[in-house]
Amino acid sequence: MIIIPRSDWTPTPAGGVHQRVHGGTLFIHWTVTSAKNCTTKPKQMKHMRELRALHLGVGDDDIAYSFIAFPPHGNIERARIVRARGIARVPASQQGANTGNLSCAVVLKPGEHLDQATKIALTKLTRHLIKNGSIKPGAVKGHRQQNSTECPGDELQRFVPHLRKVRA
Repeated sequence: MIIIPRSDWTPTPAGGVHQRVHGGTLFIHWTVTSAKNCTTKPKQMKHMRELRALHLGVGDDDIAYSFIAFPPHGNIERARIVRARGIARVPASQQGANTGNLSCAVVLKPGEHLDQATKIALTKLTRHLIKNGSIKPGAVKGHRQQNSTECPGDELQRFVPHLRKVRA
């Protein structure tokens, strides 16, 4: 599992309170932004900085998520997982269930299709997090299962049960 390091998109250390995650839950989100213009790695990294600026603008201390998943577009043939806060920082993405848990947001907006490559990347990320003990097998939820929201969208929410079946 290759996770693009945070240092590829920002020199700034991750914000948020330090945490040691063991046996937590992975929450799945969508960014409500499109990856269609993220056709190269530099454009994806620019999008990461834009997401962080958006979150800082609403009072968060960093980008809210542990990881971001980019669907393939343009010259990019495979989905990519990028470290946002990472596992060592408390996310700010699901009210009431941040501490001890992780989150991954897919760069997807309403009406966009969740492609097979992104499903594979999310499956690999889930397996990786189970193997390293960060999450328990079966401990994957859509954001709407914690808070009243449309997130992560219907199509991504329908994929969550598959992620719950992933084992190390």
